[in-house]
Amino acid sequence: MRVSMTSQLITLVMTLAGAAAFGLAGYAVLKFLLSLLLVLYGAY
Repeated sequence: MRVSMTSQLITLVMTLAGAAAFGLAGYAVLKFLLSLLLVLYGAY
């Protein structure tokens, strides 16, 4: 019982960490694209 509970907890933590990392990466990419667009439009 304890092992399955621990594995469930680990799975939950891994899923949350993965979601957080994915969200941060997506946010960074969005910010990068937005700043790139601003630079390109500023050049014109």
